[in-house]
Amino acid sequence: MKKFLFALLLLLGGFAAPAQDTFDYQTASKLVFDHYNHNDYGPIYQRYSPERKASMSLQQNMEYFMGLKHQVGNVVGVQLAGMGQGAATYIVTFERGTLQCMLALNRVREISGLEFAAYNPPSPYGSPYGQPQPYGNQNPYQSPYGNQNPYGQNPYGNQNPYGGNPYANQNPYGQNPYGQNPSGGQSPYGQPVNVPFSLRLPLASTSVVMSPANPAECHPSQRAAIDLMQVDKSGNARRGRRNDLYDYVGYGSGVYAPCDGVVALVIDGVPDNPLGQNNPAAPLGNCVVIQTPQGLFLVLAHLQRSIKVQTGQPITHGTLMGFCGNSGESVEPHVHMHIQDRPDFNTALGVPCVFDRLVVNGTSRSGYSPAPGEVVKNALF
Repeated sequence: MKKFLFALLLLLGGFAAPAQDTFDYQTASKLVFDHYNHNDYGPIYQRYSPERKASMSLQQNMEYFMGLKHQVGNVVGVQLAGMGQGAATYIVTFERGTLQCMLALNRVREISGLEFAAYNPPSPYGSPYGQPQPYGNQNPYQSPYGNQNPYGQNPYGNQNPYGGNPYANQNPYGQNPYGQNPSGGQSPYGQPVNVPFSLRLPLASTSVVMSPANPAECHPSQRAAIDLMQVDKSGNARRGRRNDLYDYVGYGSGVYAPCDGVVALVIDGVPDNPLGQNNPAAPLGNCVVIQTPQGLFLVLAHLQRSIKVQTGQPITHGTLMGFCGNSGESVEPHVHMHIQDRPDFNTALGVPCVFDRLVVNGTSRSGYSPAPGEVVKNALF
């Protein structure tokens, strides 16, 4: 990741724990980053609000920070980027990268929000949507709080970005919200459409498409998403021998880059959920976000820990990303894949996943976006 000149640089090295009656954003950020650098995550957790503690256990909090440390190392500098809507935004320089951090305090000065996300420098390809504005008042990666705003105030005014349609009267699949559809077709479900760029399935073996069954219920960035569950030659996802993750045919299978691009974000260190449980504190789980040469963003989520690529790494299709897991908001092993038109999850629109060549229910298809329930695998060229 590129390094940037900072207007305000706070060099970390021995911040004292703040007093209760003076716990403001400056002391809160010092506490977080100093204890992070010293691998002492308990004091950070103790400052969380009851709502945040309810969404993330002390163990999950520790594993999250350990995964972050493994990926990017210690903090070496912090830039205050802005204040607004009850939250402070920082550009945090680590030993091996730069991330954006959003820190929120509630009215009683507890940490109600603490999220790290990709810091988006100008695209190496040049984005068709202009330079991203990653700060503002919105989290560029999905909130672990569902529809509840951890900052107390609703940054969307009276409009619910998940309930009502935030795109006025436009239906992302009825009317075309992209202007010119980059896929060239009308409906992404079961309809042959023109391939916008070379795209392959992320799993090498036969899989069944599980979702979305009802795109209208999904966040707009994921309304063209597909969830893939690997199956055996008989079409079974489970072996039927045990009642845990290892009973699934696809658990631990390799997950490969569906396209060329640059790794825009890696989230690692999130443990797999026991079968039937999920983790709303980290919705995507372990994931990789790839920026394509066209300026789109492809997301692969719910992987196992130990992602095999790093932020900023150029990749080609077929590069090993990691392994199929059950992390994040996932109750059984599968791979979530979606493409969105910009890095901000809250404002992005989903782009149909259109594959070069597939075998769909035994029939070869070209330039195709599969529908829920279809059995698919990559076709040989």
